[in-house]
Amino acid sequence: MNLWISSWDREVLLKKSAFSDTPWIQMDRHCTAVGDSNTAFDLQVSVHFKRRPERFALSYSNTRSVLDSVKGPFVSRTSDHTVSMVWESYPDTVLRIPIQFTAVKSDSVTETVEAKFSELIEPLTAEKPLTNIIPATTFRRTAIICRPSAGK
Repeated sequence: MNLWISSWDREVLLKKSAFSDTPWIQMDRHCTAVGDSNTAFDLQVSVHFKRRPERFALSYSNTRSVLDSVKGPFVSRTSDHTVSMVWESYPDTVLRIPIQFTAVKSDSVTETVEAKFSELIEPLTAEKPLTNIIPATTFRRTAIICRPSAGK
């Protein structure tokens, strides 16, 4: 494959793959969401990597209501509608992530995952004179993962 990159390019997308087809990341999650006017979310997430990522970011959001009472050992940032966790410098190949929060009149929670690996999922050679090229593979996915059930 011949690839021409201009001097202004910073990132090149060579192939788009479905996240579910990714052999490098497996996520298992258990989500309990109970409530009527206030919904309590309790997530237990296990992430398994085939290779150690250079960076891994995981966030949960709700656009309709404010997330409150956020608890979790890995929480790095919270805003009104989002709670985020970030691991850098090659985290372990297995992460177990507990997180709890409440939301007012919530109907669902959206999970956003981004993992960056310092290698390519498929072989590729790219060259340009007087340029440093740093190969990497980044996986991104956003999906609704948890809906509340009535009760309690």
